[in-house]
Amino acid sequence: MNSVRRFIVIFIIFPAFLFSCQSGNKKEEFYNDNGQLVIREWYNKTNLKSITTYLNEEKNNYVFVAYFEDGRLKDSARYVNDLISGERKFYESDLGLMHYENYKDGLYNGYHKAIYNNGVSSFEGYRLNGFKVGEWRFHYPDGRPITYEYYDSTGKIRYFRKYDNKGTSLKTEGSGIIKIYPEKLSIRVSDTIRGIAVVASPPNSEIELSIIEVTSSYNSHEFFKTEVKYPKIHWSRKFENPGQKKLNFMLKIKDLKSGKEETSVFEQKLFITN
Repeated sequence: MNSVRRFIVIFIIFPAFLFSCQSGNKKEEFYNDNGQLVIREWYNKTNLKSITTYLNEEKNNYVFVAYFEDGRLKDSARYVNDLISGERKFYESDLGLMHYENYKDGLYNGYHKAIYNNGVSSFEGYRLNGFKVGEWRFHYPDGRPITYEYYDSTGKIRYFRKYDNKGTSLKTEGSGIIKIYPEKLSIRVSDTIRGIAVVASPPNSEIELSIIEVTSSYNSHEFFKTEVKYPKIHWSRKFENPGQKKLNFMLKIKDLKSGKEETSVFEQKLFITN
């Protein structure tokens, strides 16, 4: 009796699925080993179109993966409460770009990057609550720079540099010194002040940061100098005498193609107590 019953169930389900494929729906539903509902759609009998795996009974938490007809990944993402969350990967066939995005509660949050078919980065940067923050670099397929951009934590652009098709700097806007973070603005003579200088670090450039203590209208002393490789530079200084101190942060960016040099200066005052 059980065998007959199983035969009847299979006999009913199989024609229903076959009819679904023939009518153009090409869809199947089943539960995986974890008890999760899975819906698969097909281009045809052998080429998979998409897979949706529901992670809860309410069907608002799920993983979606889509494919091109030749089997290549088209799109993949996870959704929490129907909002995209975590990493998303998708392929833009017209431009040959694989995109990597990160989300939280439906907003861009985290690393954001696209790569050409040859492995060269098209663009890369970081996003916070949907806004671009920090360094963003854009490239041609052969790796030549298109633009270099630096954004603050609110998404406001602070520095912009555009390049021609030979990699020579064409246009620059903004100051190369993004922000100076001292540990304290007031310290004792016996203490060491530590801080961070955040600066632009565009490609095809020679970059140098100097910190100068200005002691009078005619005298100054350079106590820190470094070649810039990364946008954040840690510095420290201990003062021997109390009083107000004036520091000048000087950033020099030299374009290696044209030899053109730009200079940015930022002044900061500190108070040294006994």
